[in-house]
Amino acid sequence: TVMTLGQKKIETAYTMTSHDDSHCILDRTNEEKDIGVLIDTKLNFSNHISKAVNKANKIMGIIRRTYVHIDEVSFRKLFKDSKSQR
Repeated sequence: TVMTLGQKKIETAYTMTSHDDSHCILDRTNEEKDIGVLIDTKLNFSNHISKAVNKANKIMGIIRRTYVHIDEVSFRKLFKDSKSQR
């Protein structure tokens, strides 16, 4: 896939040549994940941040629904362990 960064709208078609000399037109995207970070064409990270916050809120909701009474130390341990398993 191809993602163009910046304000200008460039409509160039990019191709890739395979081993048998056939050409493949690459698809365009407005958003891509690289090294675990989701960015868009304007280098905006708001979707990445939103997804991370939603994931953390889901984990916190599961822990709150599962345990009636939980101390802070146990909550932190559960929250950190569940984030690392995903």
